[in-house]
Amino acid sequence: MGFNGDLYPTAGATSVLTTKGDIVRYDTERERYGIGSAGQVLQVASSLPTWSTINLADSVLTTQGDVLYEGASALARLGQSTDNYTLATKGAGANPAWQASSTSTLSAAGDILYASGSNTLAKLAKASDGDTLQLASGVPAWVTVAAGGGSLELLNSEKLTTPTSSLQFTPSSALTPADYSAILVNAIVEPTNDGVFHKMTLNSETTGYYLDGIRTSAGTSSIQDNNDVESWRIKDETLEDEICISSTLIFIPNSSIPTDEYLSMMSQAFSIGRGFTSVGGYLASADENNIDNIYYAPQAGNWETGSTMTVYGVKRT
Repeated sequence: MGFNGDLYPTAGATSVLTTKGDIVRYDTERERYGIGSAGQVLQVASSLPTWSTINLADSVLTTQGDVLYEGASALARLGQSTDNYTLATKGAGANPAWQASSTSTLSAAGDILYASGSNTLAKLAKASDGDTLQLASGVPAWVTVAAGGGSLELLNSEKLTTPTSSLQFTPSSALTPADYSAILVNAIVEPTNDGVFHKMTLNSETTGYYLDGIRTSAGTSSIQDNNDVESWRIKDETLEDEICISSTLIFIPNSSIPTDEYLSMMSQAFSIGRGFTSVGGYLASADENNIDNIYYAPQAGNWETGSTMTVYGVKRT
């Protein structure tokens, strides 16, 4: 059998091809091209068929969790990373990389996430109960705030379900200057009798001194000085069928009250078409500055159903 193009005759091919998988290729003449290695592919290189190793996924990735990406010139492997890290791109011309995530950064209940720099996560560990979050050197930080008072604490809230002669608050223990710097009393009330003023007493004291002065918002009433009376007048007008909204702040000194000084009180009361400002003081006959009872009542009759009184304490520490 003669040659047919570049093909060997059957007898000649057997003597040239010596190993299973050999092929015949032509360079300057016909030649045997031996079998390549497992996984290699035949591709053209330098104008000749050539066995080549190509980086495929299975040949590049070696460990469970690896990530395959295109490197500068070939496929590349990014090995697995720390638990809860996240994969981030780094822009054009750069390879992807693992970086910390919010989940990996926060390690304990109460931790707070913040940026310690541009695109940089950081953890602020939880602090002690009562600490305050503040900015320090440009980043958040926990700060233990020295005792200074100012926090508002709800002490009592009462709403009448039937007409009653008074709204009052008697704490389980006295409100003392060691604990409170002021007591705030908010009342929304309506008397059942027309033409009465509103009054307040402290510590059930009706024989001590209550000093007060009152002026209407219209400026038509003169300041009234009530001295050595049985109660403190919150509203000195005798208007009919009025709902009065009153806020009274009682300042408690942080030392024993001398015999010639008083707990100071300030009240803003508003009713239909009028406003009232009242300032005054109180000196108990026992010369003490604790508050054991706050009593708020109309001059006569009862408070209507729905009248309310809420008491807050301004904490000193």
